[in-house]
Parts: sequence; structure tokens; C-alpha cells
Amino acid sequence: AEQGQDRDAVLADLLQVEAPAEEDINQFYRANQQRIGRPLHEVKALISDALVQEKQNAVRSELIGWLEKEGRLTLDREAGVSAAPEARFDLSGAPAIGSADPLVTIVEFADYRCGHCKRASATLKNIIEAHAQEVRWVMLDFPVLGGLSRSLAEAAYCANQQSRFWDFHHAVFEQQDSLNESSAVDIARSLPLDPEAFESCLGSEAASGFVAQSEAQGLDLGVRGTPAIFINGRKYSGGNLEGDLQRAVRQEINRRNAEGGAVSANSGQ
Repeated sequence: AEQGQDRDAVLADLLQVEAPAEEDINQFYRANQQRIGRPLHEVKALISDALVQEKQNAVRSELIGWLEKEGRLTLDREAGVSAAPEARFDLSGAPAIGSADPLVTIVEFADYRCGHCKRASATLKNIIEAHAQEVRWVMLDFPVLGGLSRSLAEAAYCANQQSRFWDFHHAVFEQQDSLNESSAVDIARSLPLDPEAFESCLGSEAASGFVAQSEAQGLDLGVRGTPAIFINGRKYSGGNLEGDLQRAVRQEINRRNAEGGAVSANSGQ
């Protein structure tokens, strides 16, 4: 109203994003080539549109979250989990933190170069700190951005072999804006980890196989982007990766308490 423009014009201005770079399109295609099954020239425009839509969704989510924090917007909806059937997971060997006998098990598929995943990780860390006796968080890799993301996921597996997964995990997100091919080794040395064991693990069949299995599991569940979060086996459907997600977890804790029982840490297996 202040600008003398209608809603669509204002929204179009707010959601303006830059077109994806050629390398971003090529990287997405390389990471998903087998699933796409078509030559790049046939799907290039579609990939570009999808990446633009992803950026616009991110801007929209941030705008809504900011307006809610400022008290300028109230959404008449209940953040929570979908009504779809519970997903089933294979969590063997997956890094987990929190309660050994949880009311709520959160399974997250994430990519280390995904900006939303960084925000989700910070929120989930806070949730675990606030509900250490009720909640368990399990991390599964879904390196949708390919290349460096896959290498970092494999490095996280190697850190987990030395029981330092979560230290490595949080350190990677802290350095997300400056990640490069040497970041994994640099982070490992700073923790510290046994450098010889860590570097011999990098690129191993065990590391690449674990990440590939995690990614395949996500694809089977219909995961196509990150973060993908499941709360007690049900897909999280909130838009705000801070307020909505925390409310959804609290609601699930209350629901499970009302039902009078904990669920297995491997809920959904």
C-alpha cells in the first residue's frame, strides 16, 4: 500500500533472485545424471528453473520467518509433521546424538553446502541441548549438490570412525562460506583426528559406499532436496527452520507423553 503497488508486484520484487551460474546447473546435472536419465541440453532449462524456484523459496521462507520474529505476521496454521504413513529407515551406522531412549527421533537428510541445512543444523543442535532426555537426532547424507558436498559427506563418515562426527559436522557448517577441496583435511587436523587414519579413510570404498547408501535411501523415500527432516518417521512440513521446527518437536514430545511411552531410537527402521 505504501508503494502504490499490488501484492503480486511487491512479491515479484521481494522474490527477485539471480539466475543460476552455468557451473551450478552443470553440478546439479552431474550429481543427478543417473536419476534424470536425459542429456543435459534437454533438461538445462528445467534445471535452471528449479534452481531459481529453490532460491525463491529460500527468500520467501526467510521473509516469513523475519516477519514472524518481528511480530508483524501471524500464520493461522500449526507447524508439524505430515499425515503420510511413517517412513522406514535403515539407521545402522548412522551418526546420532541425544537420548538413547527418546520420545522423538529426528532423521535428517542434509548436504554440507546447503544454506538451509546449516540453519537446520543450528536449530536441531539447540533442540538436542534443550531436550537431551527426550529427543534423538540422526544424520543421513544427501549430497544433492555433488562434487565437494559428496567429498565432505565421506569425510564426515571418516570422522565418525574416530567418534568425532558431530565436531566435524558443526565445524563444516561454520566454515560453509569458505569450503574448498582442502577443507576436510584442515578441519580434521584442527579437531584433532588421527591424520593418517583419517586420510586413508578418505576416498575409501567404505566411505563412498556409506554415503551412496544414505543417498539411495533418501531417493527411495522421495527426498529431492535438503534439508529433508522426518520426526518419528513423518516428514516435517513447516516452512520456518527455526520457530516452526522447534514447535513441531515440542508438539511431538507432548503427543508422545500424552500417549504414555517412548519410541525406539530406531523409530522408522
